Amino acid sequence: MGCARLRTHLQAVLKRRPATINNALAAIDDLYIRRHLGAASAAWLELPPTAPRALSQKDQLRYLRAVQASLSPRDQALALTPFYAGARISEIVGLDVDDVHLCARKGTLRIYGKGERVRDIPIHSQLRTALTGWLDERPGWPGAQITPALFLNQRGQRLSAKGAHDAITSLAAATRSSTLATTGLGCPSRRPRQPAVGRSRPRSAGTANPQNRYARSCSWRSIASSQSRVTSSS
Repeated sequence: MGCARLRTHLQAVLKRRPATINNALAAIDDLYIRRHLGAASAAWLELPPTAPRALSQKDQLRYLRAVQASLSPRDQALALTPFYAGARISEIVGLDVDDVHLCARKGTLRIYGKGERVRDIPIHSQLRTALTGWLDERPGWPGAQITPALFLNQRGQRLSAKGAHDAITSLAAATRSSTLATTGLGCPSRRPRQPAVGRSRPRSAGTANPQNRYARSCSWRSIASSQSRVTSSS
């Protein structure tokens, strides 16, 4: 069965969704590539645009309370950065200490985004408090003197995207919210994207960025746009 006939069968007979069909076609591409036959060049279906799933006001409050209950200053700052600054996970773990500019009553966060775009974000008062607490504790962590990264792991290295994702979703799980549990908070919206397998140009083992594995599917902008600057006193 050719790729076109398979696509038609999945769509018309089995009534599969476009994303499921694209994954099946991507698997065929992957099989061809692994057999050194080149990509099958199957025409994928266009995925309809979907609106991001923003957190409700109730879920926002639950999340903020879970963050405040955390005993880790690092995790508090880590969890509030996407909430108040609208940063992606890849942007958060890419922050250096020099990207945080704090003065007496204000502050800015310099974020290096996609396409080498740089933006300076005013720091919310709650985020400022969390960042100050983490910067006070950070010198006592391993590797703090030699690693410029803002967020460190227990080995003194830059925190990975997976590590940041796990830390934030663990706080989201503590809220016992069904919305936060299903979205994982780290992925409140799913962007239409190419399936993970069967890419037309296979990557070599040395070129893949492990942080992008989690950053591609996670968008924090829906959180930043939906939350109405909820403070801890709410």
